[in-house]
Amino acid sequence: MGEAVRYDGSSCPIPEKYRESLGKKFILLPFCPENAAGLTTPREPIIMVQNTTQTIIRTRDSHIFMPEIPTRTIAQFRKLFPFDNIYAAILKSKSPSCGFRSTKLYDPNDNPVSTRSDGFFARFLQENYPGILIRTEDDFYDLIDS
Repeated sequence: MGEAVRYDGSSCPIPEKYRESLGKKFILLPFCPENAAGLTTPREPIIMVQNTTQTIIRTRDSHIFMPEIPTRTIAQFRKLFPFDNIYAAILKSKSPSCGFRSTKLYDPNDNPVSTRSDGFFARFLQENYPGILIRTEDDFYDLIDS
């Protein structure tokens, strides 16, 4: 929604006129998966590393593995938003948590792999809220017209 929760302390706000339009149709609930998991702002960026059997979350530069991040995020989300259905989510593209078909995956040697993936929170939403409309900050405009 525009809060300064990105890894570098910046934000990617949705312009006010669009937030107002969305707010007339939906209950808007801001949520940062990485902050919900206990990561601070600013913070070292995290990445998704694909090995032969799984995708692992770790810090980009210090290579600290953080397998607890998705579990913490999901627990906090369910605590804050105990809803059976969520109509839509506007997520941050390319994010390791929120990216929707846009998150870079890396191999264990820090080389980008050729495919893009969903971030772990985007994947959770798709798996747990059938029919959810997932959009990014770049393509949410159809939600205003729906």
